[in-house]
Amino acid sequence: MTSQPPSPTVQPRLPMWVRILLTLAVFTAAPAAPMLVLALLPDAHADFVGADDAAHMRIALLVWPLALVVFVGGSMALVRWADRRPVGDLGLRPGPRALIALVVGTAVSVAIAAAATAGWLLVEPVLASPAGPATAEEAALGAPAALAQIPAWLLLAYILVRSFVLQGIGEEVLMRGYLLQSLRSRPRRAVFIAAVVFTLPHLGSSGGQQGLIGHLSYLTIPFGFSLTAAALGILLRSVWAAAGIHGGFHLGMAVLGVGGAPLTSPWMFLILGAAHVLVGLVLLSRVSPARWAEVAVRGPYAHPVHGSI
Repeated sequence: MTSQPPSPTVQPRLPMWVRILLTLAVFTAAPAAPMLVLALLPDAHADFVGADDAAHMRIALLVWPLALVVFVGGSMALVRWADRRPVGDLGLRPGPRALIALVVGTAVSVAIAAAATAGWLLVEPVLASPAGPATAEEAALGAPAALAQIPAWLLLAYILVRSFVLQGIGEEVLMRGYLLQSLRSRPRRAVFIAAVVFTLPHLGSSGGQQGLIGHLSYLTIPFGFSLTAAALGILLRSVWAAAGIHGGFHLGMAVLGVGGAPLTSPWMFLILGAAHVLVGLVLLSRVSPARWAEVAVRGPYAHPVHGSI
């Protein structure tokens, strides 16, 4: 990935609301890309939607990377054309620092998922409410008993690709890579706008929620981990940290789902979302005024300069 220096004096050519709409357009188009390809391949599509879990997983591993290509390609096009800034502003620089940021973000998010689940199990006898239908993770993975028939390597690859390739990396490159830097002139506001923009498409998601309360409580999850992702990305100067938070959320929920943990109660949604909001706000409070000022001028992922924080 290019390491061009950021261009702080260049202003985006499009107004904020247009850039937000373009971001949402890419967000909608990317997940559709694999399904469009499958529509041209009837046999592969039949395996993908059929009852054979192993066949579904093998096809998914082949087509899901297309979503990542669209996410990253769309983000690059937006930062170059809409913002007139270098691709390096997306924060995708590879290397040991990026790997560390990805691992740290993943570990933080998995720990939050585990802690939230433990908290829910403690209060479930008091707050118990009917569980909703299977979450996206549970529906994709199937019942724990059915998974015993699937090779361990295939199950692991499926979980990792679904968590990071289909969703975590690409969505964060777009939301925390492109949109956050695009709105960087007021970085604190940008963090929350990017979180709201990311949350909006989840109004129609099928994460196991039932009724109005279930849907509203579910929205605390994408909003909450958006704050955590933005904060850690700014602190570590890498969008890979945000990708770790996002992918780690799906990884943690998938592992817990395979283990049979109850994930579909509105209370579980609220506990998990609130945990991410709390962690995100704590991390944001650790961003110094000097760092906020730097983000406003140079973007969230610029290389540190002498004397910067």
